[in-house]
Amino acid sequence: FLNDPGKTDYLGSNYLTFMTPRQGAKSPAGLENLRVGGKFCLVQLVKSGCTTAFIYGPGGPGADDFAAMIGEVGLRAFVSPAYRNVNFYYEENGALHYVWDDALGEKGLDQAASFIRKHQGSHHGRIQGMLFPRQPDTCTPGLLKRTKEVAKELSVPIQLHAAINLIEFHEILRKYGKTPIAFLHELGFLGPEVVLGHCIFLTGHTWTSLSRGDELKLIADGGASVAHCPLKYAKLGI
Repeated sequence: FLNDPGKTDYLGSNYLTFMTPRQGAKSPAGLENLRVGGKFCLVQLVKSGCTTAFIYGPGGPGADDFAAMIGEVGLRAFVSPAYRNVNFYYEENGALHYVWDDALGEKGLDQAASFIRKHQGSHHGRIQGMLFPRQPDTCTPGLLKRTKEVAKELSVPIQLHAAINLIEFHEILRKYGKTPIAFLHELGFLGPEVVLGHCIFLTGHTWTSLSRGDELKLIADGGASVAHCPLKYAKLGI
């Protein structure tokens, strides 16, 4: 699934390779597929010995079902629907396009906040809220700032995937003149309530060809944490 999706994995493109449709294509996954796939993933977590997980939950009509699944399998989870300002698609020639939509991100954040208010502390306290803006290159600065405000209002943490591939790295560098971590630092986003997913392509990584700057220090000084997933990157050969 990760290694042979039929698309070129350029620039360590990662999730963009296997989750992004061709232009005009519709996702084959329906609600029943979501239920089956969601329960399979939760059961696999429990079977592998995981007792607590950060989970991008589904939005829309599947959100409440997913919360019930977590309760049924006995997992402890920090969960809510993820959101972003961007949809992606590939042209037939393989070119990747960002399609920006400010309203999409705001609507997603509102839905996540509503989910947290509804499910926080349910199933004997095993379900807790957490906000999941997707990646720095898929969220506007305004959406990231509002995420911090809502997290404070709800007293919940935030998880953001950052520095996960070179497409994101160069997109942020091109738009803001800064690396993803430096961009988050200047935005005031980093803090003790923030968990950064992966953080592979920091300054000093040979693939970035950018040796200046100490992004580990920025993360540490901001008080943020990093959640690593070594197996994922081992599969990708990174």
